[in-house]
Amino acid sequence: KPPVTWDEFVEDGKKLTKGNTWGTALEGSNLSNNIHQAFVLGKQRGADFFDADGKPTFTSDGAVAAVKQYVDWMGKDKIIAPGNAEYNQNQSLNDFASGKVGMVLWQAADTTFQAHGMKAEDYGVAPVPVQSGTPGTDKQTNSMVAGIN
Repeated sequence: KPPVTWDEFVEDGKKLTKGNTWGTALEGSNLSNNIHQAFVLGKQRGADFFDADGKPTFTSDGAVAAVKQYVDWMGKDKIIAPGNAEYNQNQSLNDFASGKVGMVLWQAADTTFQAHGMKAEDYGVAPVPVQSGTPGTDKQTNSMVAGIN
Protein backbone atom coordinates (compact mmCIF):
# COMPACT_ATOMS: atom_id res chain seq x y z
CA LYS A 1 0.00 0.00 0.00
CA PRO A 2 1.25 3.52 -0.64
CA PRO A 3 2.48 5.63 2.28
CA VAL A 4 -0.18 7.71 4.03
CA THR A 5 2.14 9.80 6.22
CA TRP A 6 5.53 11.34 5.55
CA ASP A 7 7.07 9.03 8.16
CA GLU A 8 5.76 6.07 6.15
CA PHE A 9 7.04 7.73 2.97
CA VAL A 10 10.57 7.89 4.41
CA GLU A 11 10.34 4.32 5.76
CA ASP A 12 9.19 3.05 2.37
CA GLY A 13 11.84 5.13 0.64
CA LYS A 14 14.54 3.50 2.77
CA LYS A 15 13.21 0.04 1.93
CA LEU A 16 13.29 0.88 -1.79
CA THR A 17 16.81 2.38 -1.67
CA LYS A 18 19.22 -0.40 -2.67
CA GLY A 19 22.31 -0.25 -4.84
CA ASN A 20 21.60 2.08 -7.75
CA THR A 21 17.86 2.24 -6.99
CA TRP A 22 16.52 5.06 -4.83
CA GLY A 23 13.29 5.38 -2.87
CA THR A 24 12.18 8.56 -4.57
CA ALA A 25 13.43 11.45 -6.68
CA LEU A 26 13.05 15.21 -6.83
CA GLU A 27 13.85 18.04 -9.19
CA GLY A 28 16.31 19.91 -6.97
CA SER A 29 16.92 22.71 -9.49
CA ASN A 30 13.34 23.02 -10.74
CA LEU A 31 11.87 26.11 -9.10
CA SER A 32 8.22 25.43 -9.87
CA ASN A 33 8.38 21.81 -8.67
CA ASN A 34 10.12 22.83 -5.45
CA ILE A 35 7.54 25.56 -4.84
CA HIS A 36 4.75 22.99 -5.14
CA GLN A 37 6.40 20.78 -2.53
CA ALA A 38 7.22 23.69 -0.19
CA PHE A 39 3.64 24.94 -0.26
CA VAL A 40 2.08 21.53 0.37
CA LEU A 41 4.51 20.62 3.16
CA GLY A 42 4.31 24.15 4.56
CA LYS A 43 0.52 24.24 4.72
CA GLN A 44 0.57 20.82 6.35
CA ARG A 45 2.81 22.37 9.01
CA GLY A 46 0.58 25.40 9.47
CA ALA A 47 2.68 27.86 7.46
CA ASP A 48 1.13 31.11 6.31
CA PHE A 49 2.77 32.40 3.16
CA PHE A 50 1.09 35.81 3.26
CA ASP A 51 0.76 38.18 6.21
CA ALA A 52 -2.41 40.05 7.22
CA ASP A 53 -1.58 42.79 4.68
CA GLY A 54 -1.24 40.28 1.83
CA LYS A 55 2.54 40.55 1.65
CA PRO A 56 4.46 37.32 1.02
CA THR A 57 6.28 35.82 3.97
CA PHE A 58 8.31 32.65 3.67
CA THR A 59 10.14 32.55 7.00
CA SER A 60 7.45 31.25 9.35
CA ASP A 61 8.34 28.23 11.46
CA GLY A 62 6.06 26.04 9.32
CA ALA A 63 7.63 27.20 6.05
CA VAL A 64 11.18 26.68 7.30
CA ALA A 65 10.31 23.23 8.71
CA ALA A 66 8.74 22.27 5.38
CA VAL A 67 11.83 23.12 3.35
CA LYS A 68 14.02 21.31 5.88
CA GLN A 69 11.81 18.22 5.63
CA TYR A 70 12.09 18.30 1.83
CA VAL A 71 15.88 18.72 1.84
CA ASP A 72 16.28 16.05 4.54
CA TRP A 73 14.93 13.37 2.21
CA MET A 74 18.20 13.70 0.31
CA GLY A 75 20.63 14.77 3.05
CA LYS A 76 19.51 13.04 6.25
CA ASP A 77 17.19 10.25 5.13
CA LYS A 78 19.20 9.38 2.00
CA ILE A 79 16.20 8.19 -0.01
CA ILE A 80 17.07 10.45 -2.98
CA ALA A 81 20.23 10.28 -5.10
CA PRO A 82 22.48 13.30 -4.44
CA GLY A 83 22.60 14.06 -8.18
CA ASN A 84 18.90 14.97 -8.04
CA ALA A 85 20.01 18.33 -6.62
CA GLU A 86 20.82 19.28 -10.22
CA TYR A 87 17.65 17.88 -11.82
CA ASN A 88 15.50 20.51 -13.52
CA GLN A 89 14.05 18.92 -16.67
CA ASN A 90 11.78 16.15 -15.35
CA GLN A 91 14.67 13.70 -15.02
CA SER A 92 12.97 12.22 -11.95
CA LEU A 93 10.14 11.01 -14.19
CA ASN A 94 12.67 9.37 -16.50
CA ASP A 95 14.29 7.71 -13.47
CA PHE A 96 10.92 6.38 -12.32
CA ALA A 97 10.01 5.06 -15.78
CA SER A 98 13.37 3.29 -16.06
CA GLY A 99 13.13 1.72 -12.58
CA LYS A 100 15.86 3.83 -10.96
CA VAL A 101 13.44 5.13 -8.29
CA GLY A 102 10.42 3.57 -6.62
CA MET A 103 8.19 6.62 -6.07
CA VAL A 104 7.75 10.14 -7.40
CA LEU A 105 5.72 13.10 -6.16
CA TRP A 106 4.22 14.49 -9.33
CA GLN A 107 1.05 15.56 -11.05
CA ALA A 108 -0.13 14.67 -14.56
CA ALA A 109 2.82 12.40 -15.41
CA ASP A 110 0.88 9.85 -17.50
CA THR A 111 1.99 11.23 -20.86
CA THR A 112 5.65 11.18 -19.84
CA PHE A 113 5.41 7.65 -18.45
CA GLN A 114 3.69 6.42 -21.60
CA ALA A 115 6.34 8.11 -23.75
CA HIS A 116 8.89 5.99 -21.87
CA GLY A 117 6.98 2.80 -22.62
CA MET A 118 5.11 2.40 -19.35
CA LYS A 119 1.56 1.10 -19.36
CA ALA A 120 -1.10 2.32 -16.93
CA GLU A 121 -0.90 -0.98 -15.04
CA ASP A 122 2.85 -0.42 -14.45
CA TYR A 123 2.28 2.30 -11.85
CA GLY A 124 -0.31 3.61 -9.43
CA VAL A 125 -1.50 6.97 -8.18
CA ALA A 126 -2.05 7.84 -4.52
CA PRO A 127 -2.86 10.94 -2.45
CA VAL A 128 0.05 13.01 -1.21
CA PRO A 129 1.04 11.86 2.31
CA VAL A 130 0.33 14.04 5.34
CA GLN A 131 2.24 14.75 8.53
CA SER A 132 2.23 12.10 11.25
CA GLY A 133 0.66 12.74 14.62
CA THR A 134 -2.70 13.32 16.17
CA PRO A 135 -5.31 14.18 13.54
CA GLY A 136 -6.05 17.89 13.49
CA THR A 137 -2.65 19.06 14.73
CA ASP A 138 -1.75 20.41 11.30
CA LYS A 139 -3.61 21.05 8.07
CA GLN A 140 -4.01 17.84 6.09
CA THR A 141 -3.35 19.60 2.80
CA ASN A 142 -2.34 17.44 -0.14
CA SER A 143 -2.75 19.74 -3.12
CA MET A 144 -1.22 22.94 -4.49
CA VAL A 145 -2.36 25.76 -2.26
CA ALA A 146 -0.53 28.93 -3.30
CA GLY A 147 -2.05 32.36 -3.72
CA ILE A 148 -4.57 34.74 -2.22
CA ASN A 149 -7.50 36.66 -3.67
